[in-house]
Parts: sequence; structure tokens; C-alpha cells
Amino acid sequence: MQPDGSLRVRYEFNDRGRGPKLDSRIEVCSDGHPAGIETTGTNYLKGEVHESFSVRDGAARWTNAAGQGEKKSAGKAFYLSMDGTPIETGLLAAALLADPDRSVALLPSGEASLSTAGEASVPGPDGKDRKVVLHEITGLGFEPVPVWLDPDGGFFASADEWLTVIRKGWEGEVPALLERQHAARDARQAEDAAR
Repeated sequence: MQPDGSLRVRYEFNDRGRGPKLDSRIEVCSDGHPAGIETTGTNYLKGEVHESFSVRDGAARWTNAAGQGEKKSAGKAFYLSMDGTPIETGLLAAALLADPDRSVALLPSGEASLSTAGEASVPGPDGKDRKVVLHEITGLGFEPVPVWLDPDGGFFASADEWLTVIRKGWEGEVPALLERQHAARDARQAEDAAR
């Protein structure tokens, strides 16, 4: 967090010579929605990234690798970056959690919704247990996207078998979090099959 309230994120990993290297500045409104995003660097395939988003006087404008767009009455829509950093998933989850219906319109298009799928108590590096809550976001792909938040809505982790981003000091808890996610997924799929 910067003194002006914005978030500065540097996101980078190397996957056999591929992988993103992104610098992002995110201005967040009091309701948790981004008011501005500036991201530069390179994406997973090393293509250049110059992405921007802003809301001024109720109008949202964005530029990304797919082109430019504008929505004059953006309302409480949440911009989903084309080449964003994992923290944006946490911001989206927190914004959904704060919404009474747990759903928000997305920019450039679509809608996301959130359901709570469980919680866990994870031992921290200081020896104290920390409660974290598993949420699932639908509307971003074919399967719900899991994200772990603190009880107050702060980002804790985004975990899967291929790539995990987790708060520093809790890296050893990834297998336990993945196990909880798998159990929640299996329960959801069994419930869907029974309908």
C-alpha cells in the first residue's frame, strides 16, 4: 500500500523462459472497486503489456491488448484486466463479498458472483493460527475460481496445482489449502449431480 492509498504490485515468475514480468499501480475506491489501473511489462509469452483503466465522472475507459473500450455509465462494474496480477482476483472477491447480492457486473462484459465454500485455520510463521475463508468466484471461466481471504476480506491466497500466490510465511500451508479446495469442489459437483 502506497501513502496515497494505491497498491503497487510487482508480479514475476519464470516458467522455463516464459512467464510474466508486470508492474501494476491500482487505485481502489472506498467500495473496493478499481478506480484506476496502470500495468506495464511483459505477459506470459513475453509480449509487451501496456494496459490502463480509469473511471472519471462515471465513465469507464480502458486500453489493453484487445483494443480500447468505454462505458459511459459504468456504475459499480468491476474492470477485469486482460494482463492483470493475482491481487486483482482478491480485490474482485472482496468487492463481491461487500455486495449485498454477492454479484457484480464486469467490464468489458459479463458478471461475476461469489459463494463461500469453507474455512480453515492455518498455523502462521509466528506460531499463531490464522483463520482464512475459501470463496469461489463464478463467471470468470468454465469452473469457479477459488480464492482465500482473511475474515475481513483481505487477500490471503490463490492456489492451484500449477501456480499459487500466497501471503509470505504461509507457503508450507499450500497442500492443506489445496486439499480443502478439492473437498469443496467435490462436494459442489456431487450436489450438482444430485439435482
